[in-house]
Amino acid sequence: MEFDLNPAMASPPNSNTVVFSITKSGKVALWVASAIFALTWAGLLLVSFKAPARKRAFFYLGALINFIGAINYYHMAAGKGWTWVSQPPLSWHENPQNVYPFRQVFHQHYIDWSAAMFLNMFQIGLLSGMSWVNIGFIVFGSQALSQTGWIAALSADNSRKFLWWGSSWLFVAWVAYMLLVVGRRDVKRQHERVGIFYTPIALGAFVLLCAYPLNLLFAEGLNISSVDTEQIAYSVFDIFAKSGFGIALASVDFLCEGEFTLALIPDTWVEPRSKTGVVELSGPDYLSA
Repeated sequence: MEFDLNPAMASPPNSNTVVFSITKSGKVALWVASAIFALTWAGLLLVSFKAPARKRAFFYLGALINFIGAINYYHMAAGKGWTWVSQPPLSWHENPQNVYPFRQVFHQHYIDWSAAMFLNMFQIGLLSGMSWVNIGFIVFGSQALSQTGWIAALSADNSRKFLWWGSSWLFVAWVAYMLLVVGRRDVKRQHERVGIFYTPIALGAFVLLCAYPLNLLFAEGLNISSVDTEQIAYSVFDIFAKSGFGIALASVDFLCEGEFTLALIPDTWVEPRSKTGVVELSGPDYLSA
């Protein structure tokens, strides 16, 4: 496979070294995803001005998520945000000597997901109407999923890799429970339209949560899929998670005919403070005559 030698890469153990790296199709996927995120970010900001100021929470959150995606995918498409990770030695009957593979791993994805997945789970928690404590639990679970996957992807030792990969599934189950059990229970306290809207959002989030670690398994884990296939898959997943959810959640007021009211921004956040009143500090008035 073609690759550009990273000057920071350690010398291969011997001449029997093979590398698995990104090529044209994988780079195109990264560029396309970056462009889609940039367009979604700009679109959500522009359309937000047509919505009442207090109903722009999902517009702002979706725009922020897509902005994060745009800059991180641009960084990867430009050839940054990756490292070589050694894989278990390979051998064939035709070549009795071990072959030492190195795989190009884009750790920038995990920086992206640490912020974007956090915000996405926060959005879905708001939509469900669950308590702030439960929103904290779902956000924690999504962060733990991202961090355990990060460690697994960069682990050269297969035993540790699969230990951390297996741990990530515990947090997939954690978040799935919060989405599909707690969230669906709490959303029933809202109007029926909100519950109908929430169900495909929660199911879609669950499917994506399962897809990410499965992609890691076939890529960095078993080394079955190429780096290009891995990046194309992550790009598709992220487009659904960032642009798809962003546009859908920003449309909640329209799709639910104004029945969803649990994400209204307080008046004091969107109105001039001169209009809403001056904040008065408690305590004695030392300036009085």
